[in-house]
Amino acid sequence: MQTPTAQAIAAFQQREADWTFDADDMTEDEMLEAFDALTGRNTRQHPLDSYSANPAAQAAVTAGLKQAATPKPALRLVKASNIAVAVTDWAWTHNGAGRIPIAALTLFAGRPAAGKSTCARWFAAGWSAGTLPGHWEGQPVNVAYIATEEHWQSVVAPSLKAAGADMERVFFVQRGDDPATIKAAADEAELTAMFAQHDIRVVVLDPLMSTLTSGADLYKSNEIRDALDPWVRIAEKICGVVLGVTHLVKTATSGDIVAAINGSSAFGEVARAVFGFAVDRQTDDGTRIMSQGKNSAGPAGLNLTYRIEPAAFVADDDRRGEVARFVMGDPTETSVSDLLMAEGKQQRPMSAGQWLDAWFDTHPDTAWLPVAEVVSAGQRFGHTEKALALARDRRGYRTHKDGLAWHWGRSDAKPFNDTGGPIRRGPGGRFTTTEPTS
Repeated sequence: MQTPTAQAIAAFQQREADWTFDADDMTEDEMLEAFDALTGRNTRQHPLDSYSANPAAQAAVTAGLKQAATPKPALRLVKASNIAVAVTDWAWTHNGAGRIPIAALTLFAGRPAAGKSTCARWFAAGWSAGTLPGHWEGQPVNVAYIATEEHWQSVVAPSLKAAGADMERVFFVQRGDDPATIKAAADEAELTAMFAQHDIRVVVLDPLMSTLTSGADLYKSNEIRDALDPWVRIAEKICGVVLGVTHLVKTATSGDIVAAINGSSAFGEVARAVFGFAVDRQTDDGTRIMSQGKNSAGPAGLNLTYRIEPAAFVADDDRRGEVARFVMGDPTETSVSDLLMAEGKQQRPMSAGQWLDAWFDTHPDTAWLPVAEVVSAGQRFGHTEKALALARDRRGYRTHKDGLAWHWGRSDAKPFNDTGGPIRRGPGGRFTTTEPTS
């Protein structure tokens, strides 16, 4: 091992450089030698005694020594005759056939405006109330909902309530008083313990992408597998369902739902069940299609119609509002694959205005949506904030400010509050509001 130079040591002590020890490639003596070089101390005889090293060096060496001291388990062979043969339990069945397996990862994938998140809340509500056919029918279970994009108070919670959820059995994940940003790889142990303590049997990730390791390349299978495996292990340990909501790419000419998931093929490979969601543009009544594109332990080929309808709710301050609600329909011969192939033949990408209309179609016409959520969703599909703002103006969307948050609504949306005024561009292109007129 090459000993660090005095200049490098000084840079480290001034926190101008970081050192990383690879326990797999270094012996314990080599790590101690590196530590002594960094600190000027001799820790050979008592490496874990207290010392006044830089905290970063202390933590790195302590972790490295512990990892080096833990040998890898030996490889062994297990006879197939010693494996307990089991039958898959299903969290959801349809007409007697298993569709969503327990102890596995399931994906809901769709285009914007398809209503996949609204559908996920419908399933979460059904499991919390024990109303869905399957293993938990008549046996309500606890649900953990990790929602990092849509607003808990004005969208997610009212939508769950409108779907018939037992709100005492649905839990949002927080750190302190703030909504948590969960990263499965870093938080696996803490999540597993918390879910076990509260008997959580269903975990909804909306969207799944927000829970993956920061910096992971969505198109590298090995990185995506590493990011998804913690959720698979959690599903197995809680003997429940982890349901991830994700997106389909803009163009999917093959019609393959699994292959059309945005990112690496590992998404579809790791998940045990995959459902696709799409709007049927050939109809005028807002019909949508839900198809099962993968079912590792049961039959595929399920195609169901569904609708997204407005549902009224009363807020805690006694104001009335509306939220989107999923309504399951009947079996159909049309599949999401058919719709994807038809869209692919058109070869016309959705404009920012078309996307904005489609996104608002997933909510009631009277709904107001936080600008940050709309822009974040639009950017994932290639639309810049500027393009979305221009599309908003051209299509007559209204803008209001509630406290510190901006919201957009359709031209016929009901008043959001008593103080917001129309949006204007102020100095430097910043958005401002005018005082409301009487």
